[in-house]
Amino acid sequence: EEIGALEHKPSYNLNWKVIRPYGFDVNKVPDFVNLHNVTLQDRNPRLYRILLWTLCIALCVLGISSAMTIFFYSRKAHRNAVALRRYADETIRNNEILEQMMTE
Repeated sequence: EEIGALEHKPSYNLNWKVIRPYGFDVNKVPDFVNLHNVTLQDRNPRLYRILLWTLCIALCVLGISSAMTIFFYSRKAHRNAVALRRYADETIRNNEILEQMMTE
């Protein structure tokens, strides 16, 4: 028996990082070419920009809300500390008045 040549599709492996500077469109590369190191930005730039802006907006909202939460809690803690100090001073003053009244 003789083994004949087998038919197969040609296959190429290309590193997209090397080809990217030449300005080719990754979506127009034939199916028999295997591309490596292709990013979402290469495949779908519009979706990449949408996701990038969404991430930036989400991080800004998270940062602003965190800063506001910290600010309001620290403001509330300061207000409580001032009120506590005022009550403590008033209590000390009242005790001094009571001591004076008891010694007279």
